[in-house]
Amino acid sequence: MKLKATEVVEAVLHNLIHCVESTPLIIGSPAIGKTALSYSVLQLYADYLKLKVIRGVRGIPDHNITPKKNELGYCGFRLGLYETIDFGGVPIVEKTKDNRYLQKRALLDNLPTDPNSKGILLCDEIPQASPALQNIFRQLIFEGRIGTDYKLPIGWKVLMAGNLSSDRAGSNRLLTHFQSACLRLELVPDPKEWLNWAYQNDIHADILAFISFQPQFLHQFDPKQEGGFPAPRTWHQSSEFLSGEPRQTLIQPVLEAYLGEVCAREFQTFCAFQNDLESPKKILSDPKKAKLPERTELQYASVASLLSAVKNSKDFENALTYVNRFDAKEYAVLFVKALTTKKKSFKKTSVFLDWHIKNQDILV
Repeated sequence: MKLKATEVVEAVLHNLIHCVESTPLIIGSPAIGKTALSYSVLQLYADYLKLKVIRGVRGIPDHNITPKKNELGYCGFRLGLYETIDFGGVPIVEKTKDNRYLQKRALLDNLPTDPNSKGILLCDEIPQASPALQNIFRQLIFEGRIGTDYKLPIGWKVLMAGNLSSDRAGSNRLLTHFQSACLRLELVPDPKEWLNWAYQNDIHADILAFISFQPQFLHQFDPKQEGGFPAPRTWHQSSEFLSGEPRQTLIQPVLEAYLGEVCAREFQTFCAFQNDLESPKKILSDPKKAKLPERTELQYASVASLLSAVKNSKDFENALTYVNRFDAKEYAVLFVKALTTKKKSFKKTSVFLDWHIKNQDILV
């Protein structure tokens, strides 16, 4: 089943709360945001349980975490990095008091053990695990145990993620009996949803404008091509790079490394057009007389430049006056939605309320 990000989050959360017999598996192309979605699910699940999330440095899940009574733990593994022995354990033989010999397994101290704790166990890169390791985790998600020596605490839920086998990302085909124990959800990119996220996460204004104008460049992955490619993750990386105001001669080669040559050149060409734009300062000071851009891509770029320039209600009013002069109404919608998503306080201004009343047929 192919779903957008918000739909995946909703389906996974519902599964964690209400379903015992199946484990959610988020599948999708590389760099599309699968692991990041697990963080969203984690927080929503913690909110549902009214618990505080604990996780490691930079949000990365720790191993063998021991959450307290008021906490929700987050433990995770990239299974492509592990062998069967890491979870199946090492066979050992113990001699009993009556001189019998019992075989047990010495398990590594990497899975949650506190029977009273609660948390989410993220099994990332599950298709990259060997068939033998898939078998081990199949027992864990289906029976809640590994062999006879490890039992997953009842308060812990399992969430899995991985790449499509067709994407040649080192993924194996999931075992048939493994798939029967999963709720398989394929994540597909949606430019509108990504832009909503981007507005709230300080993604560079030029990138916002470019994806609004050329949404097909949000995600273009070809497993036959080497090097970078446009994807939610690489756009985020590109935004961080550009926000650091790098030396001009570095921009093109670095963007090509992140996004691939074709996309990087399209993006740079788009950005070059902005030299023909009226400055945000002049627009905000005289919105009724400031020069309007004629080309479509320049109109998107102009909207993006104003997002960073608006600081107060008066700026908001003047910017909206200017954008309303564009031929199409979509630019005003884009501007208002982007600004009020990025800075929610603007929704309380009279400028927004008046605009919203006049445009009640448009959802913002």
